[in-house]
Amino acid sequence: MQTMARSQIRLATSADILAIREVIARANEPFRGTVPAGFFSSYLASALDVETRLHEGQVMAAVLDERIVGTITFYLDANDEGTPTRFPIGTAGIRATAVDPSARGQGIGRALVDACIERATAIGATSIALHTAAFMTAAVALYERAGFHRVPVHDFPTSQFFPSDPGDDVVAITCFTETGRTARLLSAERPNAPIFAFIPDPAVRRSSALLWGVTCLPAPTPADTDAMIAVMDEGLRERELAGVGDIVVMAASSPAGRTTTNMLKVHRVGSSENRRGLPRG
Repeated sequence: MQTMARSQIRLATSADILAIREVIARANEPFRGTVPAGFFSSYLASALDVETRLHEGQVMAAVLDERIVGTITFYLDANDEGTPTRFPIGTAGIRATAVDPSARGQGIGRALVDACIERATAIGATSIALHTAAFMTAAVALYERAGFHRVPVHDFPTSQFFPSDPGDDVVAITCFTETGRTARLLSAERPNAPIFAFIPDPAVRRSSALLWGVTCLPAPTPADTDAMIAVMDEGLRERELAGVGDIVVMAASSPAGRTTTNMLKVHRVGSSENRRGLPRG
C-alpha cells in the first residue's frame, strides 16, 4: 500500500464502486461542452463502468481523510483493455485515471500513476502503456512527467472505442481568415466544437482572440485553396488539437483570401488516427 502526505492508495472493492463513479463524474465534468456531446456521453459511460474494470483489471482508489478522492485502473496486460490497437507481449496498462477536483494539487494523480508503474515493475512488465486524448491536457502533462511518450503506431480514432452519433464526430471547426470575419461568423453561432482560426496577421489574431470560443493560430499565406487546407490540417496536427483520422469542419474563402467566406468543407485530418498511445519503458 502506497501512502502520501495524508492519503493512501489501495485496491478498490465492490463497496467502493459508487464513490469511485462519483469521483470520475466530477473529474470529467469540465469536458462536457468542450467535446462533441455524443462522444462525451459514450466516453463517460465507459469511464463509469467500474464494475467491468474490477473484473478485468485492478481498480485502485486514493483515500484522503477517509474519503475516496482518486482512482486508476491497472491491467497486467494492456491488451485486456480491449482497444483496437495491440501492444507487445509484456506490456502492462493503465486506464481511467481520475482525481476529484477538490483534491487536486496534492500529487494524488502522480501517486496513482506511480503505483501502477511499481506494480508493472513488480510483475516484470517490459513497459506500461495507456491511451489518452489531446483535449485532456492536464492528464497528458501528468503522463509525460511520469516518463510516458507518444508512439503514433498505437493511435486510433476515438470513434472505434467510444461510438457516438455520426453528427457528433466533428472534433473541431477551423477557418482561414485574413480579416477575422470568418472567425466572427463562426463565433456568433456558438458551436459545441472548438473553433481554431488560422490568421497570418498578428494584429488580426490579437483582436480575434477576444471572440467567443475562438483560438487564434499563426499561419502562412497559402498560394491556393489546396495549400490553405494543408495549412489548417498540418496546424491542427502539429499542435495536437486534432489527430489523424479525426473529422473537422473547415470554413474559408476560395480562392484563398480573394473573396468572402464561401467554402464549408467536412475534412478528415491526415491519414491515420487521433487517440494517443503513450507507452512508457
